[in-house]
Parts: sequence; structure tokens; C-alpha cells
Amino acid sequence: MTAGGKAAAAFGSVEDGEALVKVALEKFGGIHVLVANAGILRDKSFTAMSEQEWDAVMAVHLRYVLMLICLIVPLTYDCRYKWQLQG
Repeated sequence: MTAGGKAAAAFGSVEDGEALVKVALEKFGGIHVLVANAGILRDKSFTAMSEQEWDAVMAVHLRYVLMLICLIVPLTYDCRYKWQLQG
């Protein structure tokens, strides 16, 4: 069963967020949803990770997700699915 939606896969690194956003804009003309599911795994407890390993995990799991959000949020201002602020 399908809902009739469309999606596009953008293969690459989250380090190149602008290229990932470009794929969505070229394919659909806008972005309505961000699925931030990038991640890396270090097969050890965080207490056993080196500082460099920890930094790599945090870069992918947090920093690059924030970068993508910062690239996409300005594009959503003209989106027909605007959030309604309750105040």
C-alpha cells in the first residue's frame, strides 16, 4: 500500500550538506521534511573512546544535523506547510 508520496535519495556525506540540499531542491523545488538519520558507530562504550573518536561521533550525530537544519529552515519560510505558532 502506498500513500502516493515521492522521495529522493541523496547519497553522500553529511559533511557536504549543501550538496544534499541541492538534490532535494533540484528534484522537488523545495523541502518539506528532513529525516536526519546519519550516524556512525564506534563499537565500544563511550568511556573507551578516544577524544578523536568521540569528536567524530558528535560531529555526525549533532554538528552536521544542525548544519542541515540551518540550511533548510530559511527555505521553509515560503513553504505552504507553515507551522502555526501558538502564543
